[in-house]
Amino acid sequence: MTKPTVFTTDANTTGKVHTVQCQTYGASGELHNVQVISNYGFASAALSGAVGQTVSSTGHNDNKLVIATHDPRYHPENLGQGDSCQHDHRNQKVLITQDGIHIEANSKTFITINGATVIEVDGSKVSITGDLEVSGKITASGDVVGAGISLQSHTHMENGKGSKTSPPA
Repeated sequence: MTKPTVFTTDANTTGKVHTVQCQTYGASGELHNVQVISNYGFASAALSGAVGQTVSSTGHNDNKLVIATHDPRYHPENLGQGDSCQHDHRNQKVLITQDGIHIEANSKTFITINGATVIEVDGSKVSITGDLEVSGKITASGDVVGAGISLQSHTHMENGKGSKTSPPA
């Protein structure tokens, strides 16, 4: 037997299987420590007020599992046919569309490998920890600084001590 339910607390994510407290349609009282079963590879921490679908193999309210969760307050709108979106309640998302993969973050985005952050994107700055190999042209509209030396304002001794570097020939 399946029944709709409303979560009365945020999900408890401390264990291998998340649990919620919920109020099931047509039942009196609150159900405690109801397990939330997720699809493999995906997990979410549902907020109080989210809705779910419960199932009970015995048909009784005291033996329930939550098999689906949904929160219409934060559900993305106007997805294209075939689009997929992983999202949270802060309007952050990974959106997979026909045009490509779009990552939208409110502050920072990190790429971590073996426990170490190798790329951090923060507003208009990208920080890379490690060697960078580029097979192609690099174009910069501003100054390029390497090891503290400016490409625009450095000097060479061969043009006379402290002389400006001549432009490229």
